[in-house]
Amino acid sequence: MLINFGGGSQFKGLVEKVCARQKVGFYGSEDHFPQGMHMVDALKRIYARAVDEEHLWQSFPSLVGTPVDDVTNAYGLEDRYIVISPSNSHHNQKKINHRAWDDRRWSELIEALNRDIQVVVVGSRNEGRFFDGLRPFPSGVVDLVGKTSIADLVGVIEGARGLIATDTGTAHMASATGTEVFALIGPTPAWVTGPYQGPANKVHIISSNLPCSPCYKTEIMKKCRDNLCMKGISSSDVYTKVVASCLAGKRLQDKKSAAS
Repeated sequence: MLINFGGGSQFKGLVEKVCARQKVGFYGSEDHFPQGMHMVDALKRIYARAVDEEHLWQSFPSLVGTPVDDVTNAYGLEDRYIVISPSNSHHNQKKINHRAWDDRRWSELIEALNRDIQVVVVGSRNEGRFFDGLRPFPSGVVDLVGKTSIADLVGVIEGARGLIATDTGTAHMASATGTEVFALIGPTPAWVTGPYQGPANKVHIISSNLPCSPCYKTEIMKKCRDNLCMKGISSSDVYTKVVASCLAGKRLQDKKSAAS
């Protein structure tokens, strides 16, 4: 039996050439994947024949990393903090990064949130050039770019009040740890490849909803020279959504403390 979880076109030739009595998954039994289905649900259908239905539909993405108490102690994190993950995999490519959000708006958002809650910035160690455009961070911001292992990063995200990112891996990590995620999405189809909304997490898709979106891997995207779909998202819009959803309790508590 060949079980293929890869939906990319590069897997098609492999599936066709492999000799197997049964081919399950992408390019093997495509009739199992209705148009517009989220990738998580599509992948669950791949192994549906091997799992009883009750357990199948109770299964959701999950990650286990370094315990939250350990990472908060190791990196000097407060009881309440929010994670910002500004980068994505396309920053290291020479072509236009259609999924990117403007550096100036990231800086505005970091500065605004830093007045309300501890801000933790994360990224990989090979993205130094990208983060040079955002540094120096305001006083009090915890810069963990390139300083965590994957296991520690999972723990940092799990312990956060929320995570803000573009369409990138950390958004999916937040979804899989049950952390509230604010995903800034333009060219990609959020309902198919965005962070997964399960019963134990909360996902906010923030988009400018242009008529040309989503356009990922289409002729529209190939001809696009200005990612207006991402530029249409303002830092104030993101800030307002974050505060209303996961920081409102802190603000109320601060007001009560000030009054007393």
